[in-house]
Amino acid sequence: MFRRSTLTIAISSLFLVVLLLIAAAIYFSSSSKEENNIIEDTFDAIQKETASLSFNETVASVQDINVTYERFLFYKYNIEMFHALSNTEFSASDEELLNELLKKDLTIREAKNEGIAVAKEEVEQEIKFQQQVLENPEYTADNKELIQKIMKKWIEITGLTNEQFWESDMVYKQYEDALYLGKFYTYLLNKGEIQTMEQFTQYQDQLLESREVTICIE
Repeated sequence: MFRRSTLTIAISSLFLVVLLLIAAAIYFSSSSKEENNIIEDTFDAIQKETASLSFNETVASVQDINVTYERFLFYKYNIEMFHALSNTEFSASDEELLNELLKKDLTIREAKNEGIAVAKEEVEQEIKFQQQVLENPEYTADNKELIQKIMKKWIEITGLTNEQFWESDMVYKQYEDALYLGKFYTYLLNKGEIQTMEQFTQYQDQLLESREVTICIE
């Protein structure tokens, strides 16, 4: 079973991939066997790496925001898994991936500084909705079976029951972060500072570019 810090990061990475799969209008051309192999290989690699991780080693930082090697590793493996499943090219460097993690944290901080608030009830409602969608037999999106495979594997390696997983503080945190990002995007739209998602990405880039970043990974 994963220790708590590992579980938090595992769920964070899982949340990202599931959101990508739900949102992506992608035709997954790989066979069920190929999908299973990709998923199994990803989790096998993660489990091998976590056996020897330096859990608290910081590999990137900006101001007082730090990214540990553990968090980076889970993020990288899961992004690679998404691209492998969708049969799309993956060419981002480690530094680029680390910058993405830093930008997310900086953007959430900026949202809070601008007075954006996320209520507990909002987070709980969103979690309940997503759980019901994924477990609803009438939900027939093309990616449903694939998402369920990934979800099942993640819950299995965390050692939690299905209900414990969805009620965990770690899942709560990831949905809370997503709501902060969504609300901040809408806030900037309404202010006229951005007009598209591309401009929101550029806004986040500027947040990072205006600060000194330290990368400590080969």
